[in-house]
Amino acid sequence: MRWMTKVFAWTAGLTAGLFVLVLLALLLLPQLVNFEAVKQGILDTVSKETGSQLTYSRVEILYLPRPTVTFAQVTLSMRGDFKCTLSALRVYPKILPLLKGQIRLAALQVENPRFTYHSSNGAEKAGKRPTSLSAETVRTVVASLLAIPAFQAPGFRVRIKNGQLSVYPAAGSPITFQTLNARIQRTLEKLRIKLTCTSNLGRKVTIAAQVFPGSLNGFATIRVRDFRPHMLLDQRQTRRFFPVVDSRVDLD
Repeated sequence: MRWMTKVFAWTAGLTAGLFVLVLLALLLLPQLVNFEAVKQGILDTVSKETGSQLTYSRVEILYLPRPTVTFAQVTLSMRGDFKCTLSALRVYPKILPLLKGQIRLAALQVENPRFTYHSSNGAEKAGKRPTSLSAETVRTVVASLLAIPAFQAPGFRVRIKNGQLSVYPAAGSPITFQTLNARIQRTLEKLRIKLTCTSNLGRKVTIAAQVFPGSLNGFATIRVRDFRPHMLLDQRQTRRFFPVVDSRVDLD
């Protein structure tokens, strides 16, 4: 039993030593790192990787328990037909690269985002006939998101709290997703996604998915309670043959 006591003592000592070193590093972080440069670096990183311009009302920097940069009242001026506003964007940079003057994101927390997509804007500006939101359009958007360098780094995490997405297709009724909460985690090989929300398409929507970024293949479990498929139809077309007034079904 004596050797077990020695092993336990050595383990406890090493753990305590590591804890003290981490604590000292965090306490010295304000002196070692220029967080004004970090803030500007994060803004440049977001603009470069998402192709959007980030504006905010104020910024807060927290050193403990882990370095966090919080941008409040954020607006993302995105290209194309997307618009996004959020109450707060919390950015968690990796500590070790930070000490070397490098900015690598470990996690993001997006609070109260409001996403809006108008699929007809581009067509109207170009004087062309608007088209409905297609699977190919969705695939292109997803591919663009997964091409962001942060999503390619194993361990990167995104959390979305109380989000809202409004889609206004050129054909069909507007679609809204509310009280949207999601967790996204990048592992070595794939992207794990868990999402819940309510919608005018269904009373409750639950999605658990795993996507392989290289091929955009994957698998998902989707459950929709009180699904209303008629909301996806172009009523101007269906009324020529038969009017679809209402439809409800549980979808798994």
